[in-house]
Amino acid sequence: MHVDFDKTSATQRLQYNINPLNPILNSMPEFERIVFPGVVLVAATATMNFSNHFPAPLWQKLMPLRNKIQNIIGDELYSAEIFPSDFFRAFNPTANFTKVAGIPVGSALVVPEGLEVVTIPSGLYARFLYKGTNAGAAQFYNTIFTDVLPAAGIKIDNRPHLAIMDHRYKKDDPNSEEFILIPIQA
Repeated sequence: MHVDFDKTSATQRLQYNINPLNPILNSMPEFERIVFPGVVLVAATATMNFSNHFPAPLWQKLMPLRNKIQNIIGDELYSAEIFPSDFFRAFNPTANFTKVAGIPVGSALVVPEGLEVVTIPSGLYARFLYKGTNAGAAQFYNTIFTDVLPAAGIKIDNRPHLAIMDHRYKKDDPNSEEFILIPIQA
């Protein structure tokens, strides 16, 4: 079957299981609704925006201090964006938000100098599995926000957006995997 991408709506693309924005996946990313339990992170943070988005220095600050962080739970790493409440009303790539690179802890009684405690509250999220390199991530996010969530009638909520990386995450490896969690309204 031939489908003209420019003449199909997001709903039709879901019906045909195609996505012109992501030919590598050649289908809409699947997601599941989950209740995220919340987490406390010991983290490096910085103010940035999407036109000046360089999270690597946060990881370079956090990872050498990992062995000084007490009460670590699990082996995951968390990347988060904390957006102002009006951030998604009219997208502006130069609008600032807080970027977080963190390690989950059971409690944060001792925090290494230069790091801080960030609490991610519990709530309803759309969870996606992203497979690929960092180079394809922007396109994946664009598909989520412009096609998948609108086609499903889902509205974004004002809570932190998350990427959770475990042992399957391998920087710059096309087989790398991580979970992307987008806060959604009930």
